Amino acid sequence: MNSVCNLIIYWKHMRNRAENTVGDQMKTVKLQQRNGHYFADIHITEEEWVEMLNNEYIFNKKSLELVKDWYHEPGHQASNVEMMNRKGLEKSPYIGIVVGLGRRIQKHLDRVKVIQNEGNRNSYWIFLFEGYYTNNDRSLPFVWILRKELVAALEASCHV
Repeated sequence: MNSVCNLIIYWKHMRNRAENTVGDQMKTVKLQQRNGHYFADIHITEEEWVEMLNNEYIFNKKSLELVKDWYHEPGHQASNVEMMNRKGLEKSPYIGIVVGLGRRIQKHLDRVKVIQNEGNRNSYWIFLFEGYYTNNDRSLPFVWILRKELVAALEASCHV
């Protein structure tokens, strides 16, 4: 039964990859902002998240702990500063973990990359989260919200 599930997940992954890839190049998506909310349409399915959550190369121990921590926050959202305060940390490990995980996800999916509007730099956090600045003020902490499909995958795969 498990091999059938894996085959279905793989087939859906390959179908999505074919639909979202332009030629042999990755599709480039711009980070968007509407009413202070930052997002990007990257189309990662719950099934793909389940597959990636169970892949220790993509979700290593620290990465899995990070998404579980955010999952357990009210509304599956928190700022980096809030998480540091809860854990009693003086320095944030989160940005490095998120960037590394986002890079692994982008490489694994091999179909989409997200660029920021300022400077056309790659944006990796957006693979896991959407977000907004507290009180829509860029001088206040940025709140990361776990993607809905990732939340559903965490629940479906019994990781939380």
